[in-house]
Amino acid sequence: MNRSVWAIAALLFAVVQSVSAAKADWQYTKWGMSLDEVIAASKLQMERCDGACAKLSTDAEFAGATGPYQSGPFDFKAVAYFDRKTSRLSSVLLYLKDVDQAFRLQDELKAKYGRPASNMDVSVTRTTVWLTDTERVEFSLIYKALVSVKYQPRLTASNKGL
Repeated sequence: MNRSVWAIAALLFAVVQSVSAAKADWQYTKWGMSLDEVIAASKLQMERCDGACAKLSTDAEFAGATGPYQSGPFDFKAVAYFDRKTSRLSSVLLYLKDVDQAFRLQDELKAKYGRPASNMDVSVTRTTVWLTDTERVEFSLIYKALVSVKYQPRLTASNKGL
């Protein structure tokens, strides 16, 4: 009987850990992975960025890997961004391939994350942000031109998760 209790406790602990980990990172990646680790974790679905992809880089992050990603009816081009100082995974940006699905995607995000922390509509652009305990999720729309969803860890000024 004692073994059964320990086995059940261990199983419950493993389930809780896996659920917590799924909330804390994006899909098959973990925040802080190296470029090679992200490519390996994607089972080679993502590959190193070429020159065109590298143009997506910013002052703080470089676009390191890109590949296809699908979630339900939505097809995306995924781009993994890495912190320039540490060369570690810092965000994932998903570009929706069919911009006509923009409002359907936003509805799905609302259903998953609930009420947004902020919502800004200016002219033909829309930005909606959700904050979870561990992540910041940002939906961006430039009407009929570009739709993206950005996932990144939610950090404090001391660079520690909330």
